[in-house]
Amino acid sequence: IKTTSDLQAMQSNYNNLVDISEYWWILMNDIDISVDANGLTINWTPIGYEGGVVSGFNGHFDGNGKTISGLAITEQYANVGLFGKVASNATITNLNVTGTISWDQAKYEGGIVGLMEDGATLTGCTFNGTITGYLNSGNVAKVGGLAGKYSTDAITGSANYECFVYGTNNHTSFNRFNTTYSVA
Repeated sequence: IKTTSDLQAMQSNYNNLVDISEYWWILMNDIDISVDANGLTINWTPIGYEGGVVSGFNGHFDGNGKTISGLAITEQYANVGLFGKVASNATITNLNVTGTISWDQAKYEGGIVGLMEDGATLTGCTFNGTITGYLNSGNVAKVGGLAGKYSTDAITGSANYECFVYGTNNHTSFNRFNTTYSVA
């Protein structure tokens, strides 16, 4: 993946194809996903969001130490992040993401992944940005800087930088993860 268009093509594969095999992806350049090739603002649709044709990202994404910047999500999905839902066999490594997420009615929200199924891993990744959520129903929601919902040991060697998650009311729980601890 070298350009925003390449990443959008990958996103389209996972969100629109009925059957997609387990692929290996590598990010070759820092890319800005705030605008497309025509200069139009991108409101990002999470890769493998639940509700798309394929239910989850089941590949392996190597960020190669590069940064995806300009992530902006304001549309409503069940699982919100650069990746919506990540399948149990998937890996995301060495990826840096910056951006802003503002959601309403979502279930799991994170800067990189909304929902990580048990067995999925996130290693050597960072998120720098703002996640704002408004829960207007009785749905249970979880918010995290890197991932909204994850199992024990799913996130290693990764960190939030200047990432703050605040909440009100008893309907929502918040996850914060950095290199030394996690609190649910």
